Amino acid sequence: MTQEFQHILDLFIQHRYFKEGIFVPAHISYADDTARLLRNLGILIKPFSGGLHLLASDKELLKTETDTQPIRLYLSCNDPYFINYTDLPPEYTPSDSILYFNNLSHDSNAGDDNLYMHADEFVGSGEVLPISFGKFSIPSAHERSRLTFFDALDQLISNESIRRSHNIPGEFVITGLQEGLVRIIAEEQELNPVYYVPNRIWKIPMAVVELYPGKLHDALKTTRKLQYTINFNNRQTIWKYFLVDPVYQKFNKLSIINGKKEAIFDALDREQTEADDPLVFISKYPIPLLEYSEDTFRLVDDNKSPPVIKSLPRASPEQLYRDDTSSDQPNYSHIYI
Repeated sequence: MTQEFQHILDLFIQHRYFKEGIFVPAHISYADDTARLLRNLGILIKPFSGGLHLLASDKELLKTETDTQPIRLYLSCNDPYFINYTDLPPEYTPSDSILYFNNLSHDSNAGDDNLYMHADEFVGSGEVLPISFGKFSIPSAHERSRLTFFDALDQLISNESIRRSHNIPGEFVITGLQEGLVRIIAEEQELNPVYYVPNRIWKIPMAVVELYPGKLHDALKTTRKLQYTINFNNRQTIWKYFLVDPVYQKFNKLSIINGKKEAIFDALDREQTEADDPLVFISKYPIPLLEYSEDTFRLVDDNKSPPVIKSLPRASPEQLYRDDTSSDQPNYSHIYI
């Protein structure tokens, strides 16, 4: 007898860098414990480019009194330049932090057909968690500080599982816990949580998405299908065009205009450079990095008719330069002509 499945959830991973708005190089996987949970719940995952569909044989199987194990999805990216064209908080580092999302914060919006899995319109600082493989530090924690720890479901974690280190002040050691979120309350104030992973050889993904079955069951009481969205913003950078070919030295009144014939680049003062240095044009404001754009940039000579010398290539995330001495606009895109 053929088993029938009902389409209960869509997860979309969007990114403004890409022409279609889809995070094309994103890849979703899951561990063996989630594979077993999916079988027990009668759930199928159907991935597609930039997301997945969740299908259930019986929605009532999602109802559980001990909703402690989530459907845990790992989001990775096979493009090494994603960190250059993605607007991510400076505290995110691929080697020791992840982006974390779950479906626990949407109870008040249950029934809405499009829910962001983050606090703001785009992924931001609130989704960045440091990774703990058994230890983590709270520099502000004194010996007399009253600390309590909770999991993602607000269940208290016992002191036997998290204890202070005897050797390093402010360091804590985790033992006997399952993988997941650890929330920290210090003197009634919530600190930045950590994501605990007991497997020390864990391949760090870009993000973790946790879907708790019981919460899915409750939300599906008021809607036929859920739609969750993770929305990434593209980075904006100051663009610098370097005219390195000596042929450009013969022009006296060069400028760069966009498709609307606006001069949105300023030329660096030639009096401050050597005669054989390249001509440099810098954008007046940050310009978004895009996989594709209909806007054009052209090099023109205002003393010639017609003035257009050539169309210019757009910035690539491969040529990103970070100037840590500048607090206002530390990111530059370099384009050599």
